Amino acid sequence: MIHSIFNEVLGPVTTGPSSSHTAGCGRIALTARSLFGRPVRRAEVVYEARGSYPSTHVGQGSDYAFAGGLLGIPIDDPRFKDALQIAKDQGVEISFREADLGYEHPNQAEIRIYADEPPALPEGKKEKPELRLMTFSTGGGMFEIRSLDGYGVLIDGSTEQVFILCAEEVEDAVEEVILKNRFFYDRMDHRGERFFDVAVSADQSRAPLEALREWEGVRYVRVAQPVMAVRKRRMPQMPFTNAEGALAYAEEHDLNAAQLALCYESAYGHVDEAQAMRLAARIEEVMRASCVPPDPKKVPVHGFLPYQGRKMREELEAQRKAGGAPMAGGEAFCEAVLAAVAVVENSNAHNVVAAAPTAGASGVLPGAIVTAGTIMGFSSQQICEGLLAAGLVGAFIANQATFGAEVAGCQAENGAAGAMAAAGLAHMMGCGARQVFCASSLALQNMLGLVCDPIAGLTEVPCISRNAAAMAGAMAAADMARLGFDSMVPLDEAIAAMKDVGGQLPAELRCTCKGGLCATKTGQKLQTWMNGMSADKV
Repeated sequence: MIHSIFNEVLGPVTTGPSSSHTAGCGRIALTARSLFGRPVRRAEVVYEARGSYPSTHVGQGSDYAFAGGLLGIPIDDPRFKDALQIAKDQGVEISFREADLGYEHPNQAEIRIYADEPPALPEGKKEKPELRLMTFSTGGGMFEIRSLDGYGVLIDGSTEQVFILCAEEVEDAVEEVILKNRFFYDRMDHRGERFFDVAVSADQSRAPLEALREWEGVRYVRVAQPVMAVRKRRMPQMPFTNAEGALAYAEEHDLNAAQLALCYESAYGHVDEAQAMRLAARIEEVMRASCVPPDPKKVPVHGFLPYQGRKMREELEAQRKAGGAPMAGGEAFCEAVLAAVAVVENSNAHNVVAAAPTAGASGVLPGAIVTAGTIMGFSSQQICEGLLAAGLVGAFIANQATFGAEVAGCQAENGAAGAMAAAGLAHMMGCGARQVFCASSLALQNMLGLVCDPIAGLTEVPCISRNAAAMAGAMAAADMARLGFDSMVPLDEAIAAMKDVGGQLPAELRCTCKGGLCATKTGQKLQTWMNGMSADKV
């Protein structure tokens, strides 16, 4: 599958604290609401018992994310984090539980939406949902809906799709409408019913399909509207999908990494260069705003770790005034560290951040590219181009591996973010595409094997310090590549190695809160304290 820079890499712009467990869930539920076709009054979200949700759905916001989407609240809306209370206030019933769904993915959940009012049923008979969806949140805010009412589908929020279920008696007439209006479609047959999966391109209207709702014999017409920033072309003709192909294309057309990114994204979706630059400017704006740490006096702490960004800033200023020793990394590095801490704290505060490539690694790019880049003297235009170069490398990672820590550990989050940040910095410093990809490979090589072990399922410890570490590695890698150091292992091979290493990591080290720092004495005490099961102090 080919992934978009703006849909799935430089974002989403979302309420924290997690892209997989917050943004992805919100997008899934927004799509579910679109498919349902009217306001949701009663719904149930069932988490796969052997997946990651059971240990993270509270701490990483999955519950309020699913509720927010079902209520129709966008993931970057300030109300999103209050969705559970909003649902309660509006009398909307949304419940959560775990069950054996037949494990297929770590972030697997089934959404069941019921009639507005419970029907009168014979004793012992269970109510059937009006809509049932099997969903996967696949990392970085990306998702897949694989089953709709038992029919196999693939919905990822990047295109408009219409699903029609009808009796076999009217199938020919329904198919004639589809063919007459030149829609592309698939058809499935089951027990006397016909299920049509129809793709609606950007230059088509779904009105002829909507009209089928009134037909006798048509059970339903369901619409999955796009929820992504860039609408995908029906059959993208990509000039390249990995670093090797991009290098060949760059040499043939004399392009730098940012220009390659524009070529890539315009081939993927309905977006031109001017629109792409506006999207990049919006990402920069969100990143810059999120570099201001939350105020502990005004913002509640949702986990166990107090906000420390403002305290660190105050301590830095005090040491400067006192004539203390210089910080080890110099001004740009120190400010970048403070920015990275601030961004992840804002994510944990359920404020809006750019989850690039994930919310758990959202501090790396704002620290390295936006904050350090500004101190280094780069303009907003140059920073946006750096973000594009970073996004291109992220797209290559998404195309060939994953951003999901549940799948491949933290190397897929902070490791990927470090590789992206290295690319952006190298590009801003004047490196060509080959050096840019060399910097990315170096940064990723240095993060291979990094496990995901968020204490109590929260993106606090060790996530905040790992953002700073990934950012530091990115800055070192960019400088090394700029000065001619050869990574030897090409970027695509480093990405493949990351994916392979992720598959070799035990489940305990992939965001299940069962290994690493989570299994330490302190980690277990914090988990117990967060669960409210003990009054022991850490």
